[in-house]
Amino acid sequence: MATPEPFADFIGVTVPQGEWLDLHSELLPELEGVGMSLEVDTEKLKLWRAGGDGWGTVREERIGQVWAIGISGTVCAGLRVARRMQSVLAAVGARPHRVTRLDATLDLPVDAAPVVAAVTAAGRRGELALTRKRIDPRTIETHMSLRSDGVESGTVYCGSKTAEARMVVYDKRHERMCRKLPDTGDLTRYECRLRGGLGITLRDCSEPAAVFWHHVAPDFLPRPDGVPDWVPGAQGFVLDKLDPPTPFQRMLSLVDQSPDVRRLLALADQVGPYGLRL
Repeated sequence: MATPEPFADFIGVTVPQGEWLDLHSELLPELEGVGMSLEVDTEKLKLWRAGGDGWGTVREERIGQVWAIGISGTVCAGLRVARRMQSVLAAVGARPHRVTRLDATLDLPVDAAPVVAAVTAAGRRGELALTRKRIDPRTIETHMSLRSDGVESGTVYCGSKTAEARMVVYDKRHERMCRKLPDTGDLTRYECRLRGGLGITLRDCSEPAAVFWHHVAPDFLPRPDGVPDWVPGAQGFVLDKLDPPTPFQRMLSLVDQSPDVRRLLALADQVGPYGLRL
C-alpha cells in the first residue's frame, strides 16, 4: 500500500503592515468562496470561522509592525478540496512575507495507542531526533485518557514548545470521537510543527513532503523512496493563482455553510406556501 502524502495542517505567515490591506482584500473572496464568515472584525483582529462544525478558523492579527495570519488545519483541508490553496499562497507570495509556522502532517490508518506508547518510551530513553538534533527526554510530554474501548491513548509531544521543530504523535480517531465527529477508523497522526527559523517557505506549505521527511525520518518513520531532498529557503517556486470566486459563487458558499440560513429556510417551510417569500 502506498504511503499517504504529507499535508499542511496549519500555516502561519506575516506580512508588513503596509501590505496587509491589499492582501486582506485578496483573501476575502477566497475565504468567502469556501463558506467562511467574518466573526470578529476589529482594528487589530479579524477572525474568520468556517460553517459546519465551526472548528476551522483564519486569524488575522496586527502585532507591532506586521500582520500575522494563521490558517487552521480544517481550513487548509477545505482550500485543498476547493483547489484554492495555491491561490491563497500566491496572494501571500506576491508581496514581502515570512512563513512563521508550518504543521507538516501525515495520517496513517493504524491504531494509535501502541504507536503513542512506543514513541513515548523511545523518547524517554533519549532515542529520538528530528534530523540531527536529539530530543531531550525531559521534553517528552503525554496527554492520555481512556478511549471508548477502554484502551489508554492520546498524544505525545516530543520537544519543547519553543523548539524550532517539535513532533506531535496522537490518536486522531480518539480526538474526533471526543469531539462527536464521524468515526474515521484507526488513525495515527504524525504532526511535525516547524518554525520560521528553519527556513520554511510557501513551497513547503504547498508541497510539505520534502520538509516533513527531512525532519521525521528515520527515527519516527522510515523515509519512502523518491522523496525529494529538502532545501531551506528554496527559491524559484511558482504558485498558480486562479481567478477569484465570483460574487455568485461566494453567495452560494455562504448560504450553504451557514447554520442560521439553513434554520431560516426550515422555518420558512413551516410557515406555509408563502414562507420563503416572507
